[in-house]
Amino acid sequence: MSCGPTRRQFVGTASGVLAGVALGLPMRSLSATELRSRRPVAAFFSGRRDPAQLKQLAQTAIDAATAAGATFADVRLVERRLFKMGVYFTDVFGQMGFDYSYGLRVYVDGKWGTGYGVDPTTESIAQAARAAVAQVKTLPGSYSNDRPAIAPVPAATGDWATPRTIDPFTVSPEDHVAMAAALGNAVGRVRGAYSSVNFDWHSETRVVATSDGTLVTQALLQAMPSLQPGQVYPRDPTAFRDGFSRWDVGMVLGAASAGFEITEGEALQEEFKVFAEERVRLASYPTVTNYPVSRYDAVLDGLSAGIMLGGTLISALSVDRLLGHMRHREGDSFLRPIHEHLTQPVCSSLVTITADRTAPHLGAARWDDEGVPTRAVPVVTKGNLTGVFATRPTVAQLPTAVQDALRTTPLSGSAIAPLPTRMPTGSASSVQLAPSADGGSVESMVADMERGIAILGGMQLSMEPGLGHGLVIPQNCFE
Repeated sequence: MSCGPTRRQFVGTASGVLAGVALGLPMRSLSATELRSRRPVAAFFSGRRDPAQLKQLAQTAIDAATAAGATFADVRLVERRLFKMGVYFTDVFGQMGFDYSYGLRVYVDGKWGTGYGVDPTTESIAQAARAAVAQVKTLPGSYSNDRPAIAPVPAATGDWATPRTIDPFTVSPEDHVAMAAALGNAVGRVRGAYSSVNFDWHSETRVVATSDGTLVTQALLQAMPSLQPGQVYPRDPTAFRDGFSRWDVGMVLGAASAGFEITEGEALQEEFKVFAEERVRLASYPTVTNYPVSRYDAVLDGLSAGIMLGGTLISALSVDRLLGHMRHREGDSFLRPIHEHLTQPVCSSLVTITADRTAPHLGAARWDDEGVPTRAVPVVTKGNLTGVFATRPTVAQLPTAVQDALRTTPLSGSAIAPLPTRMPTGSASSVQLAPSADGGSVESMVADMERGIAILGGMQLSMEPGLGHGLVIPQNCFE
């Protein structure tokens, strides 16, 4: 067996923050004529707004909130564009989406309030800020919190853009189609593999402003190439009841914070081809069908380990979950109470995991959605829990002893609002699992097992983070 994607290559979870980048965008399909166009993709969108105008609107919201009585306020104002296209044999499709919206928070008399809107004007965003403050003032005193409202951080100012050589929105739809077709051809050269290729480009101008002096603008760009659910016809057609196997979830391959230059050369095509070859090879092995219920040793390849860790340990490290704020929406955390687990072993001493939002990792940014600088932070070091994903309000609610145990500030730029109209929560966009010191492979780990199972090629995972229980449906499971 080969190990497929390395342990270092996995992105923490297929959901997380970046799987939601297209959420809430009104989409329209491109016609066949538009997909053959030589005009740049940007020509199909309305003109971009001047970033200076966005900054002024954000500052208007802050000024209105503080004038109305807020002791703290922040706002995220975002202009988003999505270009999405795919190729399946000779069928081509394309979609585009656009959104211009904002979300704001206010803190008044120990209570939080929110507001949001679309297509803001100077008057409408100011009115939304005043309305949010007025609404909070009507809340009963029992909603008040005597804890610090928000952790103090130095004010941030400036501009930043995702490094890119070729802006994909300056490339024509015809060239995008040709690029995706080349990726599809790379898969098609693998005998027995059939799948469609999707490629999403997400671009946004994001302004964050706070009442304590932060005002930053970022031009962010994400590339999301993927193989959609596909079929594999193995060398031995009797290996499966229907004569073929399949992978049932889309596989994101080569995702990055980068421009169209990542499609140049053969590297990305080779990654798609290697993935398809691995799926064909695995489909020829006898898989586990009715394994007796019990406990077994298990080996997971890099892709499967990434999905497993992303849906279990990584999501449980959100301070929003640790404080119980997400209990009725996304779930609790099995690491509660956090003071009993911090600096303590949570997994094997061979495991070190680092969250990193610096470029070119997926979700790269210079500042998070509260204006806090991003940095690489080890959340698990040699099996011990050493970091969490916090926001300014949630870290202020952590016991002082927990903050001291983290040694450095727990604010690492992990406040993320997947949609501008949602409030930021502590989460990870990209995490890396350090390779083992001895350079061990999946093959060597399988060889060391007397009896167990190997889960290769990814999985579907459904978790209840508060209980630490879940359902795993492997793509390929071998005895």
